[in-house]
Order: sequence, then structure tokens, then C-alpha cells
Amino acid sequence: IPTTDDEAAKMEDLKIQLRLSSDTKIHLKGDLLSKSDFLFEKMDEEELSGYAFKYRVEFDRAKAQELQTSAQYLYAKTYWIPTLSIGGFTAYRDVDYPPRQQEWGLNFKLSMLLGPNTFTDSSNYNTKNDNKDQSLSSSTSISIYDQLQYKRQIVSTGIAAFQAKLSRQQLNDIIRNEVKKALNNYNASWSAMKQAELNVIVFEKRITIKLKQVQLGEARRTELAENEIRYLEAKNAQISAIVRYLISISELEIATGLSLDSLKLAELK
Repeated sequence: IPTTDDEAAKMEDLKIQLRLSSDTKIHLKGDLLSKSDFLFEKMDEEELSGYAFKYRVEFDRAKAQELQTSAQYLYAKTYWIPTLSIGGFTAYRDVDYPPRQQEWGLNFKLSMLLGPNTFTDSSNYNTKNDNKDQSLSSSTSISIYDQLQYKRQIVSTGIAAFQAKLSRQQLNDIIRNEVKKALNNYNASWSAMKQAELNVIVFEKRITIKLKQVQLGEARRTELAENEIRYLEAKNAQISAIVRYLISISELEIATGLSLDSLKLAELK
């Protein structure tokens, strides 16, 4: 549980790293130095990239974006396709009630774009008095320059479709680079952690030797204190190296789209 503002800020960073919600309560327990086991497995970059291509949601999202923008571009280019609507009616009329003379009719409407202009044609057919009285009417109209935005829609949707396609094609290289970077960091973090462990062992031996020299009068206690300070610095460096290795594991899992702790490379006893 954080006790200072700095610890609280680092705890929030940890939640972000672990993809946890901000209201999640975290209780850290255990000892990284004495109660943890760390493993290292040599991993193949191509295999990890295959996991990323399979599990990372960015590919589905990019494909969906490409399909959506391509459909919008195709729709914008078909502005010239006419639309046809058909309607009808039926009614009864008479001098007396209830009315018995049926009348009915049909209407047709055709509308299409001619460049920036709108062309509309409407036709109506009516019949009554047992089909003895029939009428047919038609009207045509053209609205001049009332659809000036049609070219802009074609251009804007075309650009969006091209950008979505380009982004999807570039995503492969981006994901590969992220996996490669995470893998290199993982390998380097393991080497740094093992080197930090060796440094701690070296300073432990130095302290043992210096303590014996102080007991024999061959060294001063200030020299022993200096070695103890160096030993504490080496311990802190070891802890930092362990944390870096743990973070590198998480980054590798995230880069490949795997769930956290799925690689089973760190275990807290």
C-alpha cells in the first residue's frame, strides 16, 4: 500500500502497465530477492510475430477500418445510379354513402445526379369509373448545381480508403518492430539481471575479505564501511535489474498479444 506521493504515482504506473482499472486495489507482497524464481527461455522472433498477428486486436481493427472506408468510397463513386420509387393508392367515391365506385392509381418517381445537378421525373396514372376514366401525367425537373459536394465526397472518401489500406499494410512492419524491440529488451534485461547478481556476490566476498583484514589490523573500518556502501548500491542495482526484467516480460507479452503472465517466466513463492 503506497505511503508517499511518489509511491502512489508509481503504483498508478504499475496499473497502467498491467492494464488494470484505476480503482483496482493492489497489495504488493513477497520478496523479489529471496522469494522469487526467474526463468529465461530463448525465443524465436518469427514465432512471437506469429502470435502477434494472431492475437493482437489491431489487425481486426485495421481490417474493419479498411472495409468501412472502402465501402464509403464505393458508395460515393456510385452517385450517378438513379433511384426509383413506386407508390399507389386506392379509394372509393360515390354520391351516396357508402361509396361504391372504386378508383385507384400508381405513381413513379425517378431521381438521379447528372454531375452537380439533380434530375427528377415523376409520373402518375389514375383510373376511375370502372376504368372508363383514366389519366396519365408526367413532370420532369432539373435542379442546377444543387449537389456541388459530390466530388468532395468522392475525394475525401477515396483518401480515407487509401490511408486505411496503407495503415493496414504498414501494421505488419510496425508489429514486427514492436516484437523485435520487446524481445531484444527481454534478452538484455536478463543479461543485466545476471550481471547484477554477480556484482552482489563480488561485493559480498569483498566485505568478507575486508572484515577479516580489519580484524587482523590490516585495514581500517572506513574501508569496510565503503565496501558496505558499495554492496548496498549493488543490491539496489540488482533490485532495479529484476524489476526491469519483469517489465520486459510484460512488454513482450503485450507486444505478442498474449495475456499477462502467460509465459510463466517469473514466479513469486
